[in-house]
Amino acid sequence: MFYKGEIPFIRLIVPLIIGIVLGFYFGSGEFLFFLEFGLTLFLGLIIISNLVYKQANLFKRRWILGLFVHLFILLTGYVITVRQADLYNLQYFANGESDALIVRVTNEPQLTGDILRLETSVKQGIINKANKKVSGKLLVAIKSDSLNPVLFTYGDLVMIPGKYNKVDPPFNPSEFNFMAYLITKQIYQQCFINQNQIRLLKKGTGNKIISFSLQLRRQLVAKFYQYLKNKEAAALASTLILGYRANLSKEIISAYAKTGTMHILSVSGMHVGIVFLVLNALLKPLRKIRKLRILSAFIIISTVWFYAMITGFSPSVCRAAVMLSFVVLGKTFNKDLNTYNLLAISAFFLLLYNPYNLLDVGFQLSYLAVFGLIYFHPKIYHLFYIKNKIADSIWSYTALSLAAQLSTFPISIYYFHQFPVYFLISNLLVLLPVSLIMYAGITFLFIPWLILLKPLGYFLNQLILWTNKILYFIEDLPFSSISGIWISKSEYTLLYFLIAGIIWTALSAKKIGV
Repeated sequence: MFYKGEIPFIRLIVPLIIGIVLGFYFGSGEFLFFLEFGLTLFLGLIIISNLVYKQANLFKRRWILGLFVHLFILLTGYVITVRQADLYNLQYFANGESDALIVRVTNEPQLTGDILRLETSVKQGIINKANKKVSGKLLVAIKSDSLNPVLFTYGDLVMIPGKYNKVDPPFNPSEFNFMAYLITKQIYQQCFINQNQIRLLKKGTGNKIISFSLQLRRQLVAKFYQYLKNKEAAALASTLILGYRANLSKEIISAYAKTGTMHILSVSGMHVGIVFLVLNALLKPLRKIRKLRILSAFIIISTVWFYAMITGFSPSVCRAAVMLSFVVLGKTFNKDLNTYNLLAISAFFLLLYNPYNLLDVGFQLSYLAVFGLIYFHPKIYHLFYIKNKIADSIWSYTALSLAAQLSTFPISIYYFHQFPVYFLISNLLVLLPVSLIMYAGITFLFIPWLILLKPLGYFLNQLILWTNKILYFIEDLPFSSISGIWISKSEYTLLYFLIAGIIWTALSAKKIGV
């Protein structure tokens, strides 16, 4: 049990999410000025209420201050969502026509076959040789020349023809909804051009930190490909350790999806946790000296965020980095922090930074999985008492897998339309090899000595290939996955209520604290 004072951000994140949802589905730039005025008004009321709290005896009417705070945060969620929506910007490039567009590459280009896809930010429109400032995002698909392929990187400024089309919804209900995926990135338009229709204007115009991180990641990916002789193994190591998924084959993705181990391919809190555990062990002597505790905390937090940077600042890594930063600071200054509140803090600030994270499937699955691990794992684990240490460890990990699946399977079925039948077996079998891959892989990246790189690279190569063989075997088993499951949003919401009701009843019957 915990008190309300221990979980302020759990209470604050609810109105923020409501505001973001309202902004996304019912947003309009028409009344934005009045809403921002309302924000200022509520902020003023909150400040005044705090100043006269004792004099006005507001303790007896503290719900008034709470109401002001919740309305302020709800409006904040709505306003930041509408403010960041390109569709409501008067300078949105699709509101008018242009002969040509000047765009900046905002992510690493993705090559699929002979099609190179660039996520771009539109900077200028050219009409009758005159430039005008515009905004918005555009997906550019380039038909590459196989003999002389074009190469682009993050931050490149290029000029393309001013012809584009809306992204269409899927024609087949069972088809991947590419339009919905792009909407989470605020991309509503796309264009298809030949290689000779694009012209490079300038390189290196993007954010210097992001540019440096992506360049460093490319170098580290190249290191995997240099020492891991099997391309499939190198691609998996790049995905698992660095979040670089460009070269991952469809066969690998299918095997991991059908065996319920897809979470392994996403750089997540587990990866950040390993970095943290290694640093925590190495810096233990520093923490024994009071004056050096702050230095230890600074090194750990800096390294964790450096790792987040080279993995592309994915929401799951940022969530873990924010949580660990607060944990480290709390331990440094001898403060106990509520785990649920830490989870809410990380989500709160990530949503403030980018409210469209809420629509991201990875963001949703990441937070639901972590909530499941925190809430369900101890309750499932304590259903049985096992004396044998090895058997107890196996049961503990089984409970972890059950907890994660319990909290994510309704939304996973909604998005991916399949359920991995052997997920428990798969996760138990790959637990040890995947842990070894991650420890060895992170060590491999930062070892400069050739004499160690070759044997460690060989070890990684073989370990990854054997892990894949295990998952391919499970994938080929009869009834390895149930596919073609289609549920609506209301149905998966009802599933969550059903799960909550069953668990509440079961725990109440066993008199376990909820």
